[in-house]
Amino acid sequence: MRHLLHYILVLGFVWSPPLLAFEGDKDESFIEDWEDFNSFEMKRKGKEGIWFPIQMANDVLKDLEHCDLTVRELHIHQEKITLLDTQLELRNQRIADLRGAIILSKKVEAAMQETIVLSEASRQRAEENVRRAEASRDAWYRHPVLWFTIGVAITVVGGVVVKKVID
Repeated sequence: MRHLLHYILVLGFVWSPPLLAFEGDKDESFIEDWEDFNSFEMKRKGKEGIWFPIQMANDVLKDLEHCDLTVRELHIHQEKITLLDTQLELRNQRIADLRGAIILSKKVEAAMQETIVLSEASRQRAEENVRRAEASRDAWYRHPVLWFTIGVAITVVGGVVVKKVID
């Protein structure tokens, strides 16, 4: 852990002046002090290192924490973008499904219109057949009085013929 902290501090020392130069909320005189600052190398227990002021280390740690928060926010925004892309794909699929349903409903409507036309034609044919049947039923050659008269005439003629044959 101690080595990691030293590594972070060294990286922060190398990268913090350029980062601070772009960050507008730092005190300009402090940045100038850093430009005038001379660090020096030192050895402790056989390990080499660089000495720099604690204020600089605190600023580097704050910047690293800010970068960590920024990276977390970046990951959160990437997750949101992924979710929004998925949602967009689902909505596009829903739109395609609805368009397909509209096309299908138009085909069904056309088939129903054709069925209505055919049923209307069938109804008209049925009504015409009913009219013909009624007209045929009321025709003169179907009248009962006519058939009664024909029956009486045939009986009389048959009776006369039989009487002449017998006599």
